[in-house]
Amino acid sequence: MARAAQNAVRHGLLGRFYLIVGEDPAEYEAFHDHLHGELNPSGALEEALAERIIEAFWRLQRVGRIEAEMMDSILEAARQVEQSPYLPVISSPPPTTDGHQVFLRPPTRPPEPKPKPSQVSLGAAVKTQMQHSDVIGKFHRYEAHIERGLFRALHELQRLRAARQGHPVPAPFALDITTDRDPDK
Repeated sequence: MARAAQNAVRHGLLGRFYLIVGEDPAEYEAFHDHLHGELNPSGALEEALAERIIEAFWRLQRVGRIEAEMMDSILEAARQVEQSPYLPVISSPPPTTDGHQVFLRPPTRPPEPKPKPSQVSLGAAVKTQMQHSDVIGKFHRYEAHIERGLFRALHELQRLRAARQGHPVPAPFALDITTDRDPDK
């Protein structure tokens, strides 16, 4: 357990990898030790790459939990909007304004309690969310960023090992693909 307490000091960029609230330092330490043993780094550079790989895998585990919590939150917000006694109404703006304005109108009578749960689907809630702020799209770009870093570090570790074992190691190969040109031109 004393070793787990040193987590924030010995792991990650500039020697620090922070756990977030709700993450168990002992669980991270066991995860770290297991992957570290699998990667079996040799030398300081391999050690640094192994740490990056371990941290990226841990972050990817967070992604699943965060995405589930985000979806729950989006669905709950959509259900609350559906159950609100105030209905958003899009109306033509008065002549003094320069764009559309949202007016809230109170209900003409008190809202009746809904005896059954909301019928808002997750798909409908996500569609509405993406039309207004695209938090999910941004989150998936964050996930892809972590994955790219993970695989870069993993491939570099493989290249270092191959070179250390005397195998010829070709230069890294990168291919950029764009889709902004007309294929018929």
